Amino acid sequence: MLVCQSCGTVLEDVQFQDDIFTSAASNTAYFVKKKKNQAGKHASAKKCVDKIAAYFHIPEDLVSKAKQLIQQHSAKLSNRYSIELALLVIYLAAREWLSTWSIDDFVENFPVPVDRSKVQRLQFVFAQESLVYKNIQCESQQQELHRFLDTIIPHLKTQFDGSPKISKSTVMQLRHRTEALIRLGDEYLLNTGRKLRPTIIVAAIISYASLLINNPKFKSSGKMSIYQGRRLDVFRKCCSFGSRFLRMRLQEYTDFLLACAQNTPWIKDPKAKYVHYYLKDILDLYGKKEGEEEASLKLTDDQYSISLIKKGAELAKEYEAMFELAQQHLDCGTEPEDRTSLEYCIYNLMNLGYEKEHLIAWPEKAIRGTSDSLNFRAKYGTAWNTELDLDRTELDDNDMLDSEVNLYRR
Repeated sequence: MLVCQSCGTVLEDVQFQDDIFTSAASNTAYFVKKKKNQAGKHASAKKCVDKIAAYFHIPEDLVSKAKQLIQQHSAKLSNRYSIELALLVIYLAAREWLSTWSIDDFVENFPVPVDRSKVQRLQFVFAQESLVYKNIQCESQQQELHRFLDTIIPHLKTQFDGSPKISKSTVMQLRHRTEALIRLGDEYLLNTGRKLRPTIIVAAIISYASLLINNPKFKSSGKMSIYQGRRLDVFRKCCSFGSRFLRMRLQEYTDFLLACAQNTPWIKDPKAKYVHYYLKDILDLYGKKEGEEEASLKLTDDQYSISLIKKGAELAKEYEAMFELAQQHLDCGTEPEDRTSLEYCIYNLMNLGYEKEHLIAWPEKAIRGTSDSLNFRAKYGTAWNTELDLDRTELDDNDMLDSEVNLYRR
């Protein structure tokens, strides 16, 4: 169709055709072509699989398995993320062959920049569709712990000068103690929302230090600090998180162990940098033993809470104080001076009939927003809309007719 750009006059119209589809060659050629394009939808991703496999020296049979995964889930996968898709299927196919690596390891060690958000998007597809992915997700934390510990053991030795060769018996003790420490951290939500590998590294450092101080072959000039001389950068080879994040996790664990030590009767004047000296006692007292439902000692919320719970408790106290002040103003017939404060918003809503038990569960934004909306309505509303009850069941003259409603529905 040709149309004049100045006046919009149709210069040449196209006749509308309503042909019934037949199996003629002219009609089927289009669909055959589309089918061929669908078959080659992920050709670019499969080429990337070959290149990535060559870079990481992946065996040929696993390369074929990776390509089969792409073909198997082709209908659900986008063809816009070739590199990310190729990396993910290589990881899934080579899981047993390269068991110590996660998808983050592949991304971190690949020379070409990779968009992690796209990898996560593709993971959602495989999480729903792929049995291979589900089997990997079902691997126990203990399997990952033992597998990853074997990877970082050589790096643990470099953390402490004068450390002797790590024997098989020491490895067994290290596994047991590291696992017990992580379980204890789980009890107090220390690992909630945290990545597993940094947690394993930090728990292994503390556990290895506690074993090292009792080793007669270990030579130390004095009392050993858990912080001093740590070379956390060496873990970069097996963990995508940097030394700054590992130091933060180490600080969180030492703070937790310090709280345990401070509430153990016979440990006098404990210090965070020496928590590994008390680790065995802490695990025996605060950890659950086999066949027992409760530990010998347990920290209360006042003795220890993770930072998120602490902030929540502090905020709850602040809210409670504001509600008490708002109630005092209502009882005395006064009002808060600062009309922009949260205290005034609470006072305003309680003055309008809102109950404390209802408001205390609201976030700050909801309290401020509702209060401001009601103030705006009271200041600028008319007699008709301020008295309008949206929950009423009967219609009146102010409601729209069906014909008026239909105008908006067209």
